[in-house]
Amino acid sequence: AAQAKLPVHTDWVYSSSFAVRAGEVTDVALTLKKRGAITGQVFRADGITPRAGVEVSLSGYRRMMTDDQGRFSFAELTAQYYSLQALVKGRLAAQPQGILLKIDGEILSQDIILLPVGSVTGHVVDPTGLPLANIQINLRFMNPLGWYGVSTITVYSQPDGSYWAEQIPLGPVTVEARGAYYSTYA
Repeated sequence: AAQAKLPVHTDWVYSSSFAVRAGEVTDVALTLKKRGAITGQVFRADGITPRAGVEVSLSGYRRMMTDDQGRFSFAELTAQYYSLQALVKGRLAAQPQGILLKIDGEILSQDIILLPVGSVTGHVVDPTGLPLANIQINLRFMNPLGWYGVSTITVYSQPDGSYWAEQIPLGPVTVEARGAYYSTYA
């Protein structure tokens, strides 16, 4: 029996599920659908400056890093809803929702503007004023993306007692230091 070979196109997709039964011939007609893409650019909180090196996640299952101009692109997508997440140093920094590829083959542009952030610095000393190294510093703040609950970032003090935490969302922050014999809130 002769076998027909279909050309392979990476930009077309079709799938079908069926059961093959003994003694029966199943005829399957394939109608290919063109695949789409979501492309965009990640910007700092000013909405103007591109941000390189940001991890962008598509609906939690595909990831890529932005290039030197903050660009990203996810290809081979079918028509459906998607979400994007932008992570800076592993921390969620933006999350556009409800991105819809309406028709097969659609190319959608979706830029992402990161949340405004700041840094927190300080020093940890014992009751006599001597610096303390390797003290765990927990910074707690309300989740800036509308989720319920509190987010925590943990850093450790340096040999001179100093600590520095970056990518902290704007707003109220609680700082807690914990060491072998010490505990305090600020």
